[in-house]
Amino acid sequence: MSKAWTLATHENGIADLILDLPGEKVNKLSTAVIEELRELMEQLSGMAEEIDVLLVSSGKPGNFIAGADITEIQSISTSPEAEAKAAAGQEVLNHWVELPFLTVCLIDGAALGGGLEFALACDYRVVTDNPKAKLGFPEVNLGIIPGFGGTQRLPHLVGKIDALDLILTGKHINGKRSYKIGLADAYLPQAFANEQTREFCLGLLTPEGSAAAHKHRKRARRNSLLLESTPLGRAIIYKRTELELRRKTGGHYPAPFAALRVIRKTHRMGMRAGLKVERHEFGRLAPKAISKNLVQLFFTAEALKHHPVTRGDEAPRELERAAVLGAGVMGGRIAWLFSNKSIPVVLRDINWEAVQQGCNAAFTVYKELARRKSLSGREIDNAMQFITGTTDPRALGLPDIVIEAVVEDLETKKRVLSEAEQLVEPDTILATNTSSLSVAEMSAALTRPDRFVGLHFFNPPNRMPLVELVRGPHTSDETLRTVALLALKLGKTPIVVKDCPGFLVNRVLMPYLNESVTLLEEGADIRHLDQIFKQFGMPMGPCLLLDEIGIDVGSKVAGILAQAYGERMQVSPLFQDVKQHPEMLGKKTKAGFYLHDAKKLRPNPSMQAVLPATGSAKARIDEDQLKLRPLLLMVNEAARCIEEEVVESPAFLDMALIMGTGFPAFRGGLLRWADTYGVEQIHAKLDEFAQQHGPRFAPVRLITELSERGAGFYDL
Repeated sequence: MSKAWTLATHENGIADLILDLPGEKVNKLSTAVIEELRELMEQLSGMAEEIDVLLVSSGKPGNFIAGADITEIQSISTSPEAEAKAAAGQEVLNHWVELPFLTVCLIDGAALGGGLEFALACDYRVVTDNPKAKLGFPEVNLGIIPGFGGTQRLPHLVGKIDALDLILTGKHINGKRSYKIGLADAYLPQAFANEQTREFCLGLLTPEGSAAAHKHRKRARRNSLLLESTPLGRAIIYKRTELELRRKTGGHYPAPFAALRVIRKTHRMGMRAGLKVERHEFGRLAPKAISKNLVQLFFTAEALKHHPVTRGDEAPRELERAAVLGAGVMGGRIAWLFSNKSIPVVLRDINWEAVQQGCNAAFTVYKELARRKSLSGREIDNAMQFITGTTDPRALGLPDIVIEAVVEDLETKKRVLSEAEQLVEPDTILATNTSSLSVAEMSAALTRPDRFVGLHFFNPPNRMPLVELVRGPHTSDETLRTVALLALKLGKTPIVVKDCPGFLVNRVLMPYLNESVTLLEEGADIRHLDQIFKQFGMPMGPCLLLDEIGIDVGSKVAGILAQAYGERMQVSPLFQDVKQHPEMLGKKTKAGFYLHDAKKLRPNPSMQAVLPATGSAKARIDEDQLKLRPLLLMVNEAARCIEEEVVESPAFLDMALIMGTGFPAFRGGLLRWADTYGVEQIHAKLDEFAQQHGPRFAPVRLITELSERGAGFYDL
């Protein structure tokens, strides 16, 4: 095997150690790479006379060390095995710290997880302004905690407040931010990084240079030292952090709580004692089902990023200008996506009031970023310059892509798309943001259907990471690939789905919402039903979700799907009667299942009066039915989608529901949860519910087959 590490010494006392893992796009700290470093350190330990400063860098552009090898984490099956792996990494980094000369690392790309832990074991860190320079600890997103010393070295370096913010959230920070908090000792322009890093190294050999670096660290920490230096201050930090974790996670994700526990417990411990606590918690978490589920989702996300739909021999045409037709809140936020990536976009509607609404929707997103101090006022002003509003259909500005985002009505969409096609260049791509209507029927209104595709953004598009990419009957491979790459550029994950009513996510979600309303009509309590699904891990219960979507919107989509799929998606009476209650459409009218006119939500008495609930009916619906009836209808419809090849695989379906509906990631997705619950048990429950509540619960063929084989969806 070719070596990953290359050492070169120089007469000025600065030696270079370059990591370039053969045959890989990124550097990873695999067992083999760590073992090679262990052997190399035996040589380095005897080179004190030749080396004054060892400069570590990467041979891969845009990447320092991406972290540990995730496949090795996936293969862990016991706590002792996990603890042993962490101990091996800790031991190597402990020896690294003891090298008889200064160590400096140059971070000109991603330094994540184990890669950042290696950087922390160096004496100094230099980071560049390369946009690819991202530093962070994503371990909590995999259900584990840093295991190579991250929970011990980072708080000591930058203080507990900034360390907790990085370790417990899994977020990444750029070079500038890392320098500001004292994680980096120098922040350099990428163009001059090599020369200036060597100057920095030589400066460390002088009292002035060393003092300047330590002065910067002290200055970076001064704001947090006062609060952290007293037991009361630390107690306040820990309490606030725990409350925020519970608010964000609902207590469903144990890893960030474990990391907080480790940092709190080891405050007064020495390094080796603290590392022992860290690796014990790592060992406890790594074999758990939650970690396995999150690791599987990581690999699914990677598979989607590198899906064949985005690959090809020739580079696709770059989409440099865009237009959005329909300037409501949705259209405005889609326009925001383009402006945020510095892509000029024209936002068009039939009147200036609507155009203003769309521009305001985009500006509102920027204001939120400003509130979080992610962007300055000047940066927002510059970004808004990329959005141009118009009512003139001839003023679209020669766009490379036009996205239709008008009202969800087939004939209206066909008319708008046909008119747009006549006004743009022949190679312009047309896309529809429909959430449920037929892409094939829309393409029939076009003369160039090969340039037409469904591009379904989820609301709100500035936050929701998923887009459903819907191939029409004539959509060309080039069009599909070009739009998939555009979605990635906009920061979205495209999943290719079949053209069918509701596509994938809405088709699977609607039975869950419809059955939830049916349960309310049978006497279930609004708040209790929502609490059950919050406890399950959903970001909100079905009643609050319908309020957020708009009960009228839910009714319209339910009607479209009922027309397409018949009795199993029969619209509930409440949805059918929604037009009789225009004052109760959800959050937008400040009243739906809940009242939204105060900070604290409370069930709407008027809605409860509409529902035919009785005390005796409530008593008959046990919690098992309240949870399982909506969930198992989702599983049944998801199984149909697998049967009909609406989506490529169970893993892709699960990722779509996680990104499109907020299905709890710690459960691995809907079908992963179904496998855990047991397909045989699901089959039996569906049969039971079918006898009690009707044929909509009849298990589909695939569930019957899997049940008979004793197999799961992920065995397909």
